[in-house]
Amino acid sequence: STAAGGACSSQVLALAAGIQSNIDDQNNELTTVNALGMVLGQNPLDMTLYGATQTSLMGFVTKGILIRENNQKLAPADNAAIAGLAIVAGAQAEELNLTMSLAVPASGAIDTVAAGKTVETLKKDFAGGIDQNKKNLAA
Repeated sequence: STAAGGACSSQVLALAAGIQSNIDDQNNELTTVNALGMVLGQNPLDMTLYGATQTSLMGFVTKGILIRENNQKLAPADNAAIAGLAIVAGAQAEELNLTMSLAVPASGAIDTVAAGKTVETLKKDFAGGIDQNKKNLAA
């Protein structure tokens, strides 16, 4: 991402900082989804803790989307990270839907088996997102 023998432009440096911010947020997502998995493993299920952890996860997912949207605005037109940012955008849409599906329903009853499967999917998704953003950073 440097010109022939030149330094990175301020735009590219801002993009790199933004992608690093997204990786930091994704690490928070991974930590929080791991915590949610542990909460789901409790018997009886602590609904207050579950709700709070799901809400925290939703906050990180939403923040990650905002960071990525900003990164897309920062990326110079010819930047190699553009395609990777589009991949992240698609993954984040799925992560948002999955995270919303983990919200406590009106009935107050959590299907712990289904939620557990969703948590496992999110763990893989967040880890994949971190890998993709590391590639974006290297681009």
